[in-house]
Amino acid sequence: MTTWIAFFLALIVVIFVHEMGHYLLALYWRVRVLRFSMGFGKPLFVWKSLQPGLQSHTEFTVNAIPLGGYVKFQTADNCTDDPFNAKHAFDSQPLLVRTSIVLAGPVINLLLALLLYAAMNWMGYERQLPQLSSPPPASLADQAGLSSGDLVTNVGLKAGEWQSVESMEQLHTFTLLALQEATHLYLQIESSSTGGSRTAEISLLGLQGHNSIDQMNMLGIQGPRRDPMIADVLSGGVASKAGLLAGDKILLIDGQKMVDAAHVIRMVRAAKGEQKWEILRANNERLITTVKPEIFSKDGRTVAKIDAVLGNAPATIWLADGFLTGLGQAAAKVIAQIKLTVIGFIQIFYTSDGWKQLGGPFYIADIAGKSAAGLHQYLGFLAIFSLSIGVLNLMPIPMLDGGHLLYYMWEAIYGKPVSALWQERLGLLGMATIFTLIILTFTNDFLRWLNY
Repeated sequence: MTTWIAFFLALIVVIFVHEMGHYLLALYWRVRVLRFSMGFGKPLFVWKSLQPGLQSHTEFTVNAIPLGGYVKFQTADNCTDDPFNAKHAFDSQPLLVRTSIVLAGPVINLLLALLLYAAMNWMGYERQLPQLSSPPPASLADQAGLSSGDLVTNVGLKAGEWQSVESMEQLHTFTLLALQEATHLYLQIESSSTGGSRTAEISLLGLQGHNSIDQMNMLGIQGPRRDPMIADVLSGGVASKAGLLAGDKILLIDGQKMVDAAHVIRMVRAAKGEQKWEILRANNERLITTVKPEIFSKDGRTVAKIDAVLGNAPATIWLADGFLTGLGQAAAKVIAQIKLTVIGFIQIFYTSDGWKQLGGPFYIADIAGKSAAGLHQYLGFLAIFSLSIGVLNLMPIPMLDGGHLLYYMWEAIYGKPVSALWQERLGLLGMATIFTLIILTFTNDFLRWLNY
């Protein structure tokens, strides 16, 4: 229940803010608004209010299906006998006015994301330290000599041009951008083995042409680091049957020393049969037990599991930014996520499995439910959700705000609007595109549910 409440609350907030952007700019330019609708389907609540500055009323409705909304403007073709209303019709306005009204919805979504991120920074919250887990063997991070416990202090796309890193979240965002924009990644780290500082240079040239998930796996920068211990054991599962308990520290697996939880997870997933585990119990008792990971199929791959949560809570630091610093950090994050969202959307069309990254309402609701455990997590979810809606609506797809902006660009270049016939044809194309995306998101939700 909490999951769906969190989802619908986020949906209502983001949709309301989006439509309010269109509405407020219409009020500013004195364009007559006929209806402000939240949701679709049968109206549940209806009321009318006098539009400021005009002697006309706007109908406000709250409808049964809260999966969207719209603002309906007066058009010139249905008020030919009323010069006053025709003057305030949407399509009678100059190109700049129409453009600003359409643009206002997505822009205010981006502003909401900015303010939410800034508020989080001003309030302060626990952030995971950018302390690395052990990289997978043969990954680029492994080849660069990175190891478990290394603390990243600065990152750069060019040697000598550094940006400070304070949290794992910042490192992850910067790394994703580097994979799309740069040929090299530079890291300044405090080594866990020597205690000194050094610079690691990683070439990203070999990662081009892969999707972002494969790129991150091949890069191998993982974290945050967690100790090689068992946090929880599922009753009746593999770990429970092997006698493992929450709090057990894993020392060796098949004679190989475990440096962190990521190392343990890789050993489990690579298991072909029984494994010999040496553990240290809370009373300093050393035990040896046999663990036989259960083999199962996930996303077309054969992996193994032991029905236990591995790793303790990572190291964190409390950070609270000043007004300008918090706002600047929020702006940088919004810009970075806009780039990543656009890149991810484009990958849907030119990579073979880009469509698998799409998530539908069930996937979004699941994320909303998990984020509802804390205020900062939920604010972060609300911010990225608002940003995604804003960016999506700016895509040049007919029926979306970006499609209308595309029409206005044509009008600005050629001095005349797109013909009604072409608007109808492009509208059908936009409808087909949106319908296809909806089918893909629901398909992904279903496939994730099957693999859950």
